[in-house]
Amino acid sequence: MKVPGGDAVKQPSHTAPSSSCPHLNECPGCPAFEVSEEKALERKREGLAQAIRRFDQLAHLVIPQVERIGEGLGYRVRSKWVVDREGRVGLYAAGSHRVVDIVECPVLRPTLMRVARSLRKKIGHHPALHPEFLVGIDLREAVGDGVGVMVTLTCRKGNVPSEETLNDLEEQLRNEIEKESSSIRIDRLLVSAAEHDDSPRTLGVYRFDKQKVMWDRIGDGPPFLVAPGSFTQVHREVAAAIHERITSLLKSFGQGALLRVVELFAGSGGLGLRLAKEGFQVVAVERFLPAALLARESAHKLGVEGYFEMHACDVREATALLRAADVLLINPPRAGLPAEVREAIARSTARAVALLYCDPETLARDLAALKVKGFETKALFAFDMMPKTFEVEALAWLERGSLPPPRALAQGKVGRGQWLVVEKFPHEPTVPHPEWGNSLLERVRGFPGFERAIPVHRLDAETSGCVLFASGPEEVEPLSKALAAGTKRYLALVRGIPHAKGVIRRPIVHKGVVLPATTRYCRLEVIGGHGLLEIRPEQGRTHQIRKHLAAIGQAIVGDKRYGHLPTNQRFQSLFALDRLFLHCARIELEIDGNVIEVSSPLPPDLVLVLDRLKAHG
Repeated sequence: MKVPGGDAVKQPSHTAPSSSCPHLNECPGCPAFEVSEEKALERKREGLAQAIRRFDQLAHLVIPQVERIGEGLGYRVRSKWVVDREGRVGLYAAGSHRVVDIVECPVLRPTLMRVARSLRKKIGHHPALHPEFLVGIDLREAVGDGVGVMVTLTCRKGNVPSEETLNDLEEQLRNEIEKESSSIRIDRLLVSAAEHDDSPRTLGVYRFDKQKVMWDRIGDGPPFLVAPGSFTQVHREVAAAIHERITSLLKSFGQGALLRVVELFAGSGGLGLRLAKEGFQVVAVERFLPAALLARESAHKLGVEGYFEMHACDVREATALLRAADVLLINPPRAGLPAEVREAIARSTARAVALLYCDPETLARDLAALKVKGFETKALFAFDMMPKTFEVEALAWLERGSLPPPRALAQGKVGRGQWLVVEKFPHEPTVPHPEWGNSLLERVRGFPGFERAIPVHRLDAETSGCVLFASGPEEVEPLSKALAAGTKRYLALVRGIPHAKGVIRRPIVHKGVVLPATTRYCRLEVIGGHGLLEIRPEQGRTHQIRKHLAAIGQAIVGDKRYGHLPTNQRFQSLFALDRLFLHCARIELEIDGNVIEVSSPLPPDLVLVLDRLKAHG
């Protein structure tokens, strides 16, 4: 394979896409199609602002204007469409599995629309495009020395067309497209196939031929090889602007030093290869094997192997690579970063992090979580990656600082010392633990007079809410007795719908000892088929609430140890839940004759989960 020329390829001239859409009333793809550009950009900005404002830790951030770059029509370089058994090709109508037959799409690159028309004519007439076998069509435009289109057919399992059949379709399509328009030069039209079941949501590629790949490039960056199923940003001009912004941030931060950059979710390596060409030492991580293999080959072809290293694995398996990083670049999927990856970031050597998100709400959640780990958001940028929608792409630049103190909820005297109730953030242990880089105790000991602080009780690392601390060892015993005689109230979302009220009396076995335990609960609300409970344990046994609720078939959502795995996965992917849905909302006790009642509201990350669950219906 020959590397394309060094100059960025300009987009070919073509007829401008229509400013109207024949499928507007059915297709859910462009909800802002008839909204003015000014109003759409303001709504995107307000959506970003609402997400950021959920979290007090981010109150200092200035919400940027959304940058519009390039065209608002004919911009999409990729489309993934469903094919039903009647031969309709398009997207599912909102709230259904009925396919909207998309004959024309004004936001799709005209190059792709031409290929889509040719494919549509052949559905039911060519053996590779039989609607009984075909469930999806993935079109991607790639720019090397010219303009090429990659076609990936998703077929039902066991019905993948033969190599001969696919080659015949490829030849027919190429001939038709090149006859139809001389303004578009098709360098290589590829047909690949993915083996899957009836679902069109496939990312695995059944036939991956290293000779059947394409060169692409973003802006003035170097060319790189792409494979069927690999990720790409849908707006090439916006992606180029983001790459330029990240490169500028790195150069400014490094001040001429040779930085070691680790990029997670690196895709085909477009950004990492650009940085390698600039002289940065880049370590990239990508789990999709075809993309990772081609990124390595691209580095070889470009002569930057000494500056670019690709690891084909899940980011959870690559946390050790972060230990030697100066800067991290991360572009995760919509669900955001797993909590264990955020913890690995905190324990890394990285002095700065660039986060690129398509979901402002998971971005805000992760920015708040990283702030508790000592990373302060220094700059925020917003881009209109998907015109004619209300989606916004946000880039955040973080730099390492000091650990912030926890929020103090109440404080007072006990004996000769003091007591303090603070609000524990999720994803940190109450006391130091080898699996975590910092602890709540470490942050509490930053308070004046609490340099020798000791927790009177503990919450699991993923649990948030009220935690009582004594200023020293002398105050622990009286406070422990007061807390045992008092009440702790928790909020939890559980799988399924429990009774309106209940009492669970089951012994808890801890370290071989059988201990009596009683937990009372009251159902506050039913949301999306799940119960929001107020829970009052009469003892403080280890994992008492979690074990008791799991024992009656209503495990806490997000509980990795005692919970229901499919439910947890659903809540992670759809509702942005990245931890146990358990919060210590209230402590009531008597100290030196004074009744103390301390409350902590449901934290914003859990409010976000409930909001999404309600919206989902």
